[in-house]
Amino acid sequence: MTATLDHRQPVARPQVVTTVNNDGVFGWRMLAANGRPLAASVQLFPDADTAEAAFQALVQESDLAREISHPPSGVGWTWLTLDPDGTAVAMAARDFGRRDACLRSYEQFLHTLRTFAPLAY
Repeated sequence: MTATLDHRQPVARPQVVTTVNNDGVFGWRMLAANGRPLAASVQLFPDADTAEAAFQALVQESDLAREISHPPSGVGWTWLTLDPDGTAVAMAARDFGRRDACLRSYEQFLHTLRTFAPLAY
């Protein structure tokens, strides 16, 4: 059976959505093309516009560092993305049972982050 791409249907693509918690503060969350969460903002923001601006600044940043560590629970692995000042700006959307899976998640995050670059102003 041969699959045919229907060009009339929208193609799934990564998304960034703003989130708001019960205290009324905002963050952002990156979703893969299949809708699974990849990453989230570490910092919280007073409004959706500020959260979106922080994500766009992250997209434009070319000098990011990575930190791989055990999560606060001490079980598994997680990653953080640091800006040039050493401030944590993004984190894994979940913890990983294996270090190599955590590293792959970070690489997927970076790859997906770069797909937003043409949209940044």
